[in-house]
Amino acid sequence: MIAHTYAIMKRAALRFAAFAGIFITGIFVGAVMGIGLGKERLHLLHLESYPLAFGKVEWRHFTRSSGFEMMAIDHTRLEFRGRVLYEAGRDFQENRPFARNIKVQSNQIEWDDGDYRYQLVIDATPSD
Repeated sequence: MIAHTYAIMKRAALRFAAFAGIFITGIFVGAVMGIGLGKERLHLLHLESYPLAFGKVEWRHFTRSSGFEMMAIDHTRLEFRGRVLYEAGRDFQENRPFARNIKVQSNQIEWDDGDYRYQLVIDATPSD
């Protein structure tokens, strides 16, 4: 009788240990996947530079994704000396907004995104 009770307790302890091991392993694997898949990733598709009077404007076409990359959305960005002048992501299965038709003259830049036209003049501020 005692041997039978001991065998039942041993079986219960083994089941509990197996469950606890699987549970802890699941938490660890989930944390690793969450850290790895939760990071935002940028994938540069195309880069163009346009000279201005004070430097250059860079047009970037890229995808931004976090997690699984099945639904990565296209983005376009205009940058001037590390400053973001314009950034927009396309709507799902749409072709706009998408910065295009970029024209540069001296210190002025013009573009459109399929919804609006933009004009921007860049002048240096006098230093104190």
